[in-house]
Amino acid sequence: MKRHILAAFTFGATALASVSLVVLPAFIMNTVVPTYSAASETLTIHGDVTYLQRIELPQHAYLVVQLVDVTNADGPFPIVAEIAQQPNGSVPIEFDLPVDHANIAPQHKYALQARIAVGDVLWFVSDERKMIVPEDKNARYELVLGMVNQSTTTPKPVSTTISGHEWKVEDMFGTGIIDNSHLTVAVEPKAEDKKAGDHPKYRITGSGGCNRYTTSAVIDDERDIISFDPPAMTFMACAEAISQQESRFIEMLAKAKSYMFDDLGRLILKDENGNYVARLVPDL
Repeated sequence: MKRHILAAFTFGATALASVSLVVLPAFIMNTVVPTYSAASETLTIHGDVTYLQRIELPQHAYLVVQLVDVTNADGPFPIVAEIAQQPNGSVPIEFDLPVDHANIAPQHKYALQARIAVGDVLWFVSDERKMIVPEDKNARYELVLGMVNQSTTTPKPVSTTISGHEWKVEDMFGTGIIDNSHLTVAVEPKAEDKKAGDHPKYRITGSGGCNRYTTSAVIDDERDIISFDPPAMTFMACAEAISQQESRFIEMLAKAKSYMFDDLGRLILKDENGNYVARLVPDL
């Protein structure tokens, strides 16, 4: 009986190999499979960002370049990698975008998009996404941005208010955050009816990187005071590293007692002793 089974298995494998010999060439012709060195953990996408208008960017302008997955033409377009940098004043603006090749899936399509903002004011944005071939290590891509506001001819002040914006956490406690994790703090534009003493309270919603949450916060723009209530969160199963980071996020909200804005329009949170707690950027 075993001999019959073995013979049948051998025959089936031989037949399958024969079919594969016929199908494989067509498969190869229609699919690009990235090849990476096992020793290489990241690949770097090189390029230049430019815009046609003769406008000098203010010192607090910043450039964001993103690699997005555009496999699904109708969206959403997940962000695979992202960098933010301050332009050096010359155009074109060179960029080097590091990408973890583990996040590049065979047969998926990828594109670059970029924007230039001044604080929370968007000045330039990609008119269209630039399709790329991630495995082409020698390629260099040019992104031409279009001006959003035709009145953008003079430097505009960076944001000096927290309310009415969605902020994305860029760093906590000086240790950074997990790549591509999305920690957000969205602040309603108008204060709630309730107050804490003389201070107005604002409704806050967002993501801790895995779970959604809602809370309220005292925000006093005159005294640069901020104080978050304990958040109410959903209970989703999360990866251990993300769960640990989410705990740090809740700790960060609890410790934040004051704030300031830096020259790039980033929101800096501090504890009751004035020590740095976190850095957030407007999520445009």
